[in-house]
Amino acid sequence: MQTLLQYLNVSFHLQRTNNTLGAGIGYTDSTVALGDPKWNVDNTAFTQDWGRPQNDGPALRTIAILKIIDYIEQSGTDLGGEYPFQSVADIFDDIVCWDLKFIVEHWNSSGFDLWEEVNGLHFFTLLVQFSAVDKSLSYFNNTGWSSPFVEELRQTRQDIGDFLLDPENGFINSKYNYIVGTPAIADTLRSGLDISTLLAANILHDTPSASHLPFNINDPAILNTLHHLMYHMRSVYPINRGADNATGIALGRYPEDVYDGYGSGEGNPWVLATCAASTTLYQLIRMHISEQQDLVVPMNNETSNAFWSQLVFSDLTTLGDDNRYLILEFNSPAFNQTLQRILQLADSFLVKLKTHVGADGELSEQFNRHTGFMQGAQHLTWSYTSFWDAYQLRQEILQSF
Repeated sequence: MQTLLQYLNVSFHLQRTNNTLGAGIGYTDSTVALGDPKWNVDNTAFTQDWGRPQNDGPALRTIAILKIIDYIEQSGTDLGGEYPFQSVADIFDDIVCWDLKFIVEHWNSSGFDLWEEVNGLHFFTLLVQFSAVDKSLSYFNNTGWSSPFVEELRQTRQDIGDFLLDPENGFINSKYNYIVGTPAIADTLRSGLDISTLLAANILHDTPSASHLPFNINDPAILNTLHHLMYHMRSVYPINRGADNATGIALGRYPEDVYDGYGSGEGNPWVLATCAASTTLYQLIRMHISEQQDLVVPMNNETSNAFWSQLVFSDLTTLGDDNRYLILEFNSPAFNQTLQRILQLADSFLVKLKTHVGADGELSEQFNRHTGFMQGAQHLTWSYTSFWDAYQLRQEILQSF
């Protein structure tokens, strides 16, 4: 618990520290400085060149802190007098609300993507902002707190959702049957495929109660993103060659990646990307089990069911009609057999990863596309947490089978 409280304390002070983007909270009413993604390890501002702003940061911090608040309340932790916040209400008012204000003011402003490479509007950034606002509104609803700011958040959630779903903005594009990660560079520099699409969907739909929100795990565009990433990376990375089309492989960030962990060269598979595929499929299973939901498979191979026809059902007959579906009734033999097949596919990504982990269990950022050995940032926290997320979710669904 002490580590979590220290994280909250650092967050409080970083919000109030001046940086290259502007003055910190307390010096100005502007929230623009909250978009700076990089700090020195002594919590001072990093003033060298970097890809800034990065507008996903306040949203991700909000999501993390809401989980910490829930843990504090459930455990009855006494915050004592050591920190600048004395209660859960202080944490929300003095940290979370500023990050939410940043989202309200800047969600439609260009910024760098989570890979800190491309400036623009990004599916990942927008969806985690949507998630942060939605989870905060749920918190307000549970606590009974009402204020004009709540209405601003409701409108922002609506605006972000509408923006993402509007084909004019390019995330949903009739040319593709998958999500376009950054529309501004699709067709010219990249295909639009990006593992961050799955990361964002997993963050938004981390609990069964979020199933009513857009871009759920069973959305054909989400599942087809996974299918197309597998299709491209099966040939891009030599360590994947020879793998069966319906077996998990090593995945990277996006097919055109050239960052090798040290500089520009050949992009490689990433631990977090490979684990994200497993997590997505485990979430798909959990959703159908927890909600006792029938499995609905679209029957149009051209637009909707590339995932189902090529990864799950090897002999699925397609009808070329967007309004035709195969429905597998909950808990029927066909339903259970299909979920078992999805479980096998999810597991196979982790099996692939296991073959490239050293004897000491070290997880770096990447593993070499030719040799399979770990490279890039060593002992990357994101790699370990990605595996842990997948493992915990797998343990949860195994208890339900």
